[in-house]
Amino acid sequence: MMTTTSGNTNVSDSALVRGFITGNRRMQQLCYVKCRETFRRMFSDTGPFTTMLDELLHESFEVLWIRMERGSIVPTPAGVRLRHADGSLEPVADLTGAFFAGIVRMRFRSYCSRKKLMIPDHPAITEAMLREIPTEENDEDTETQKSILILEALNSLPPSCVEILTMYYHEEKSLTEILEARSANKSYNGLKTRKKKCLDNLKERIIKSFKAHGLNCP
Repeated sequence: MMTTTSGNTNVSDSALVRGFITGNRRMQQLCYVKCRETFRRMFSDTGPFTTMLDELLHESFEVLWIRMERGSIVPTPAGVRLRHADGSLEPVADLTGAFFAGIVRMRFRSYCSRKKLMIPDHPAITEAMLREIPTEENDEDTETQKSILILEALNSLPPSCVEILTMYYHEEKSLTEILEARSANKSYNGLKTRKKKCLDNLKERIIKSFKAHGLNCP
């Protein structure tokens, strides 16, 4: 784990990238501090870091680190550039801010997939679970915070509910297919009732979580 450092943080992005290329430990630490502050701002309403958020932060920073070490992110006299596979260079604005936030969002989806967690912004799931929850301004950081809270609410449900909702919304299985796959459910109507109770329970948890973090709820 990268440790933090104190001192002047008014360092250009190009200087940070050159620091990684030359193995400058101070610059590496400073880059981590700046990225962590961006991450904290993104998830400022989610309370203390959970294990999931800690892992997400360090995985995202590792992606940035590797890109700099491998020369995909390079310093130039005109500023930092992103080198594409065809050799073309694209300007990188705000390396440890907006650019790093984009990596975090990308890694969030990868994290959910790897951990076999249901990704909450799946269109069918969003429609079913959040139909009654109004969307605020179209702010990507706010939406990422919501996704984290929804994911945590989902995975706080009993395992049977997580399984049923995942099979129905994420795997798009019919109730009949779920009934055949789950010996715990004895009847179609019983499974239908169970799914509704699980969904209602999830909505209630999401609404409570949103309220606790100052997000608009019905």
